[in-house]
Amino acid sequence: MNGNNVQSLSSEAWSSEIDFITIEEATPYNRKTYFNRYAFIAQRVVATYQRGILCPKDTPLTIIDAACGDGTGSAFLAEQFPLAKVIGIDLNKPQIDHAVEAYAHRFPNVEYRQCNLLDIDMTADIFCCMETLEHLKNETMHAALAKISNDVLLQGGRLVASIPRLRPRETTKKRPGHINELYYQQFRYVLGEYFPMTEFFSMDRYGNLVPDTTDANLMIGICYKFPATNVFND
Repeated sequence: MNGNNVQSLSSEAWSSEIDFITIEEATPYNRKTYFNRYAFIAQRVVATYQRGILCPKDTPLTIIDAACGDGTGSAFLAEQFPLAKVIGIDLNKPQIDHAVEAYAHRFPNVEYRQCNLLDIDMTADIFCCMETLEHLKNETMHAALAKISNDVLLQGGRLVASIPRLRPRETTKKRPGHINELYYQQFRYVLGEYFPMTEFFSMDRYGNLVPDTTDANLMIGICYKFPATNVFND
């Protein structure tokens, strides 16, 4: 299913929408809108994964935070899970340089790399892809999801992906850097192509979990990588 390509001339560079804001500098609004997304990852994805049968609680995890931007979200996850190895990746070198300077010396379990999403050469238990897919061309998005599913995520791992919710009245609205915004059903369809099970959630613009209504601003999917199952026919 194709995306809407509402800004086809935009570049494919992807990074966090918060630029160069450290944890200490974040305003209450920044904290609510930005950190609530990473609190969601911590509580609904990482913590539940650690309680699962495939992953005992004391098992060290590897978490990749794609399009980490200034590195604040990666640092938040490193602070919440000190036994985990958190790797923030981004194409933007100034962002990565800022992240290293701001956080690498404070959290020994976080590292930052300048890296293209399609060139990742490591594996992970948890892969975060927050507000990233809308910055990719449709074919690049599909290639990235296939790589995450086939090569990056370990068996039993989780992908958490979020994307702005495109509403019918916004079909001609262009957001900076967004070239592939999706409707809710398109988002469900795309993730379902690569993962056998996905849970879907919605957030409003303040970072609160809400029902999937016109008030929802952000769509979030938690995708599960399970071993292949056998289907028996009568």
